Amino acid sequence: MSWDADATDVDLHVIEPSGEEAFYSHNRTQTGGMVSHDITQGYGPEEYTVRKAQPGTRFIFNSAAPENEEGARQWLEGARAAADAAVPGSSR
Repeated sequence: MSWDADATDVDLHVIEPSGEEAFYSHNRTQTGGMVSHDITQGYGPEEYTVRKAQPGTRFIFNSAAPENEEGARQWLEGARAAADAAVPGSSR
């Protein structure tokens, strides 16, 4: 994921089929997924890689560093809840 605005912090989040979420502060998952270094200024990119992908659906979304932290927290909770509802047996 990359973006076209300098001095911007956009964060990549990936929820794996197991329900585990990979993002800047939990960048390595039990199944081998990895989110790259957190780019907090500039144009990115942030990347998600996995050597041997497990079958299933991955939910991929981004979040910008919020001016309104409470609004961003609520948005992320909603995105995670939607992914949890779609991933039976989520481990989160």
